[in-house]
Amino acid sequence: MDEATSARSITLTILLPLIGEGMSLRAMLKMLTLDISVPYEIIMVHDGSPKTTAMLSEISASCPQLKVVVNDQGKGTLSSMNAGVREASGRYILLVCADSVGPVLAINQMVELAEEGYDFISGTRYACGGRRLGGGVASQAFSQVANTVLHRVAGCAFTDATTGLKLFRKDVLTKLNLQTDTKGWVIAFEMALKAQAAGLKLGEVANISIDRICGGCSTAHLDQELGHYFSWFLWAFLNLKACPAAQVQVQPLRLPSN
Repeated sequence: MDEATSARSITLTILLPLIGEGMSLRAMLKMLTLDISVPYEIIMVHDGSPKTTAMLSEISASCPQLKVVVNDQGKGTLSSMNAGVREASGRYILLVCADSVGPVLAINQMVELAEEGYDFISGTRYACGGRRLGGGVASQAFSQVANTVLHRVAGCAFTDATTGLKLFRKDVLTKLNLQTDTKGWVIAFEMALKAQAAGLKLGEVANISIDRICGGCSTAHLDQELGHYFSWFLWAFLNLKACPAAQVQVQPLRLPSN
């Protein structure tokens, strides 16, 4: 199979913007790709530092699905994501927060929903059997309370809008007019809110997220990004009740059978 044919056959691009340090990427990749049922590629986007370049070069030698992309357009998560999306060959793009492991339990279900015609699919740690393990107590409490208020009061279709686990098609990004380019995961929150406002067909899949099991520093940067989260929180209250989701499919946690 030549390279062009191989690229056309890829169903899923797993996109990991590397905005933290110290995590064991090799271990994370093994757990992340344990049970993916469709042809996939992995794109890791980094800033081009010699240390990261050397590490990824070593990993890619034993991982043929891995493609390494250097982001030279900015230092934020949005610019890293855009750099990866431009190089993606998959029909669907799965954005993964490199802090956590656990999407292995949700990936196949997310792809199934996409194949059924859903435009934007989010993981959820707070409904239908989803859970969040590890991480700081304060950040967990903040996340769960904020997402509950957004869902029950502000009219947000998602029970976990802030999670970094999102699946979408390339053309979805052109409909969202994304703005936040900080070094954390506010962009995932903005994407979820704007996907609903754009009238996209939405899905949600329960997932167990295990924060930083592979080491490294948190990439959430909650202390630096609280103002951005609050701005989009207010945006949700002002906009989402006028944009009720036409259709939302929620899938409960489904554990692998073997």
